[in-house]
Amino acid sequence: MTPDFGRIVAGVTLFVAVATVPITYNLFAARPPAAVKATGTCVLPLEQIRADHPVLLAAWRDEAVRSGQRTQTLEACLDCHGDAAEFCDRCHARQGVEIGCFDCHRGGAR
Repeated sequence: MTPDFGRIVAGVTLFVAVATVPITYNLFAARPPAAVKATGTCVLPLEQIRADHPVLLAAWRDEAVRSGQRTQTLEACLDCHGDAAEFCDRCHARQGVEIGCFDCHRGGAR
């Protein structure tokens, strides 16, 4: 064996450990609760709601504010999905996204 063999093994081990941090983090990161309290269904399929809910919520807001029609609300989401701290905040914190929905909804600022 060469005298640098130990350093090479240590370097490769360190590289593999650092390179796999994002993968292992996502394996053990908290997931939002999937269960729904009510027996109904969500307004969109799960993957679509995860990707498009900001656009959907903004459309609902605009519809309510501009035309006075409230077909769906954030309140309806939370009636089934529970507490915002439990359902919304965990995922948004993990993604590094700040939300201002609850400045007005569910009792104001938390």
